[in-house]
Amino acid sequence: MDFRRLWRPVLNALLIAATILLVSNFAHAQQAEQRRLELRVGGSEQVRTSAPFKRVSIADPEVADIVVLSPQEVYVYGKKVGYTSVILWEDQRARTLLDVIVALDATPLKEKLHELYPDEEIKVHTSERGIVLSGTVSSPEMVEQAIRLAQIY
Repeated sequence: MDFRRLWRPVLNALLIAATILLVSNFAHAQQAEQRRLELRVGGSEQVRTSAPFKRVSIADPEVADIVVLSPQEVYVYGKKVGYTSVILWEDQRARTLLDVIVALDATPLKEKLHELYPDEEIKVHTSERGIVLSGTVSSPEMVEQAIRLAQIY
């Protein structure tokens, strides 16, 4: 009796089943829509999904807040600097993933630095820990003045 002949159809069936399972898992993974949402502290945005969703979750409610406006729309509000994610589970097992990044609004500081020191090359960036100043200034005193102004913001 040749066992290889007997097991070959069984192994082929298992291989086909495994392939079908992998393809269906891949197709399911493709149904997840991923979006990046960049907000400022105190800023908000409405997000509309392509299909009605049944459930919503947020990873870190201290960073952002969500309000369901309709079965296809949520309002996302930035509360503090940081990162969080929101998942909207839609019908037919699809879902929308929102990567929410909340940053400081450095616009008022940029405007004030340019107004007070128009000849200085000071760039303002935000980070998760606060404000970052970079560039070239005319003196060490100017560095101190720019830092003091940034600390106010």
